[in-house]
Amino acid sequence: MDDGNTDIALRIKLNVGGKLFETTASTLRSGGPDSLLAALSNRPENSYSDPVFIDRDPEIFSVLLSLLRSNRLPSTARRFTKQELVDEAAYYGIESRLNSALLPSPLSGIDAALAATIRPASDGIVSAFDVDDVDGSVWIAHGGQISGYDSNLTHAGTIRTHMDNITAIRRIRPEIATVGSESAAGIHFYSLASGVRVGSTDWRDPSDPRIYKARVTAIADSDDSVFAGFDCHQRENCVLQVDKSTLKVAAEIGRQSGSSTKTMVPGKLTYLPATGVLVGSAVASGAFGFSGYIRLWDPRSGKLVWETIEPGSGRSSRFGDSFADVDVDLNESTLFKVCSKSGDLAVADLRKLGDDPWVYLVDKNPSMKNTGGGGNSVIHCYRKQVFVGREGELEVWSRVEEREADVERENRFSEESYRRNYVDNNRSANTLLQVNNLGKGLSGEASASFPDSSKRYSSGSSTRNQRLGQHFWKESFSEFTFLIMFWQNKPDLLCQWRGLNWVFSNATLSSHNDNLSLSKDPSFHLFSGTLYSSDTLFLSNRFGNNLLMVTAHFDLDSATAHFASAL
Repeated sequence: MDDGNTDIALRIKLNVGGKLFETTASTLRSGGPDSLLAALSNRPENSYSDPVFIDRDPEIFSVLLSLLRSNRLPSTARRFTKQELVDEAAYYGIESRLNSALLPSPLSGIDAALAATIRPASDGIVSAFDVDDVDGSVWIAHGGQISGYDSNLTHAGTIRTHMDNITAIRRIRPEIATVGSESAAGIHFYSLASGVRVGSTDWRDPSDPRIYKARVTAIADSDDSVFAGFDCHQRENCVLQVDKSTLKVAAEIGRQSGSSTKTMVPGKLTYLPATGVLVGSAVASGAFGFSGYIRLWDPRSGKLVWETIEPGSGRSSRFGDSFADVDVDLNESTLFKVCSKSGDLAVADLRKLGDDPWVYLVDKNPSMKNTGGGGNSVIHCYRKQVFVGREGELEVWSRVEEREADVERENRFSEESYRRNYVDNNRSANTLLQVNNLGKGLSGEASASFPDSSKRYSSGSSTRNQRLGQHFWKESFSEFTFLIMFWQNKPDLLCQWRGLNWVFSNATLSSHNDNLSLSKDPSFHLFSGTLYSSDTLFLSNRFGNNLLMVTAHFDLDSATAHFASAL
């Protein structure tokens, strides 16, 4: 055949581990020109009928061959671990195709859930980490070590540095990490491949004896430079621009004395590739609240472009409500801050900054009303989404695209440009079941309500020694979280599972679990824990009599939850 379909029609036979496979040359070549399979397809055509023996696992090869044919993994891939698939794909030289198939869908805050937990083998407390947005790999600093994990969170290797504790890390090359510490001087460059230090840079000024053993507080990078915040023991500080090719200091930016909050070293640095501007921020907190600054520098000239200091002048619409944290959305060229007192989230357009550029976001949903600040908050921007952590709770603000047409042309944002969703918060509950304890007997009513429907379901009432009811929810999950509160004048029990709240009055609770915890607040007792599949909760009154037994059974194959409560 001389037409363009010659490669498609050519059939090749492979004997993998004693099992015969037959496919086309084009399928094998789709793995890439440098792969082993592509090399096998380049044999003389008259030898295609002779099977080539490959001493590998035929079952995994069947999965990889299906991947080359359809560009997605078959259902049989679930029989193997990710590491097994990665090892076999690396042997055939098609790991890039496998990594593309294994990558999850783009992160959406509304659907965000815990995917995995990384626990380093030694010095398990993570002090800093950096994620490559291109290949999804993660580099983690724990103690004085650096551990690398690929996009599948498979451990790639660990190296030991000369530092006891790493507080800042940035990946500047595929195998090079830049690290710094608030307890050791200088910024250092380590190769994860060889485990050796390839260079270091210190802040020096022969004319000023105070510049000695400066420590690193924050790191950012551009295509050709590394930016690091340096702080001396005498509080003198600046941002150094280091050339990536020579590892020499190229410029000194924003040097200041550090005698007050307004002049302390930046704790966070972000480089904006679109404008070439460096954003630095610093936040301090104490008995009188929060204070700090946000500054924009032009590294090309070393000059300050814009700054805001809080608490600042009375021109601010939120005078006295200083920010607790700041971050930059690189995709939108926007600046976000979370207020320390009110807990409000504000956005500013980096292309239109002024004396008071902030637009404070408001969620019109009554159930999403903010409870205020008053505690530590952290903020992180990722692809038009803003993740906010407040005292262990996580929420995400997502851009409302359909409302952009309602915003005036000169203003990119309004107070309703973003909507909030709680990723991990008990306010997301939308179903309630309540049981009241009436002496020796027990009666109650079970009800379920859903925000998207006007329907209401009730199981009626129940008395002692009768079955209260059975409820089914079509949703995939594997655990049941409960929260128990005992108030001084009204002991109540609240069991929670995502959109489900169970409230019991005058009750105590015990379980086979060992993860119950008790708060030390004298006004109430707080228990919390997790009920796993086939575990049982026992509800008892103050005399120790079992009044209710709540059993949760999980059928993950059918994605069905069965909650059975019996008296």
